[in-house]
Amino acid sequence: VQKARIYGQLTLHHFYAKEYDKVIEYVQMIPEPKKYENHKDAYNNRRDNLINYKALINRIYLPFAYYYMGEEDRGREELIKLFENTAKEETPSSILEGWCGTCLRYDIFLKEAEEWAGKAVELYYKGIDEKKEELRNLTDDEERKEKETVLKLVENEMCYYVLFTHAHIASYNGNYETAIEIWKRFPELPEGSNAKSYKPRAKAYLGAVYIKSGKVKDGEKIFEEILNWEDKRNAYFYLIMVCNEYKIKIKEALEWIENDMEEYGLGKICWIMDAYAGLLFENGEVEKAIEWEEKAIEQMQYNIFSRNLERFKAALK
Repeated sequence: VQKARIYGQLTLHHFYAKEYDKVIEYVQMIPEPKKYENHKDAYNNRRDNLINYKALINRIYLPFAYYYMGEEDRGREELIKLFENTAKEETPSSILEGWCGTCLRYDIFLKEAEEWAGKAVELYYKGIDEKKEELRNLTDDEERKEKETVLKLVENEMCYYVLFTHAHIASYNGNYETAIEIWKRFPELPEGSNAKSYKPRAKAYLGAVYIKSGKVKDGEKIFEEILNWEDKRNAYFYLIMVCNEYKIKIKEALEWIENDMEEYGLGKICWIMDAYAGLLFENGEVEKAIEWEEKAIEQMQYNIFSRNLERFKAALK
């Protein structure tokens, strides 16, 4: 577990530093996660599982490193190997979803990521069905109770991740109808802690994709509903984020945030600061965009906004 943590962090550090030869070196040193002998061992080692998961997610930086070194085909080969090998594991959907989500964040290999995000959804539901079948065959009451608890948690929470990532990537690839159909399902998903954030997010994304796909009236109706929420802070948060991502309603979004930034504390959230910078850039306010992107970078633990800052600064040259 310690090796997974160390090599995973080194991989990430060198990727942010653009030292891609080191990324290739360290990502291949991330060990395979420990295979527990029984369910109880795995259940009692959830912390180790989380560390292993975070380290495995960083393996995606191997194909990314090749991509940024100019070896896109080699990167794609490594990406497919990662996906194919992981799909053979017992519970692959969360790792596949994490990799696809990282592809989305960096706008790399999105065609492949959409296909595998869809497979992650299929594998998720297949895994749920298999676990339910196992439960039906268990005779030990204590083991059944533990497995039922874990299954309920996974069933109520993980569905949001895999469905959201698939819809998100599909929308970025211009497959709007796929995204719309998935996001329309969110109100019917089971309740759980993730429902509190993912259901309103899905509503905002649904409105944005309607607008992006030409169904402007449908999208504007959803935006109007969100603006009428009592929870104004979250309403502005979700709308500003999606307007920046999809480059829609630029002037309106700027008006919303600038009128109420101080009242709702939006100017202290790094994700909103990044989105605000993006909106400013799209509106032609490049110097102000750079100022706010630098503020976002100061607040963010990981340097994931630096490429945005580079893009803004390049526009001044």
